[in-house]
Amino acid sequence: MPDVKLELGERTRWFNLDTGAAPGLILPVHPEADPPLQEAVEVGPSLYHQAAGEIRTRRGRLRQDVPSGRSVIPEPDVLFSPVLTNEGMIGSDMLRAFVLTFDGVRHRLQQHPRTGTSAVR
Repeated sequence: MPDVKLELGERTRWFNLDTGAAPGLILPVHPEADPPLQEAVEVGPSLYHQAAGEIRTRRGRLRQDVPSGRSVIPEPDVLFSPVLTNEGMIGSDMLRAFVLTFDGVRHRLQQHPRTGTSAVR
C-alpha cells in the first residue's frame, strides 16, 4: 500500500492506509508536534493493536481543514496513539468517504470523493 502525504498544521505527515483500523485519522503521540486542535484533547477509545494489545488513545478535533488530493476533509477528528512512532494511519472510517484507484505501474493512488458523503468536499 502506498503512503499518503497530508499537510497538518505546519508539517507534512505521512499516513499508512489501514482498512483494519476503524477510526479515521490516527497520529503518533508527540505533544510538541501535535497539529492545531480546536480544544484540549480528551480520553479517546481503547483500540486493539496486534503487537501491543489494548492501547489507550487521546482524541481531538483539528482546527483546520485537511487537503487530500483534490478533496478537503473538513476539521476531522483525530486519535493520538502511543504505539505509533512516525507515520499516522488512515482508517476505514475515512477511507469510506473516497473511491480509491491504485495505479501500480505509476506508483500512484487516486482518490475521488464518494457521492453522498459529508466527510469530504
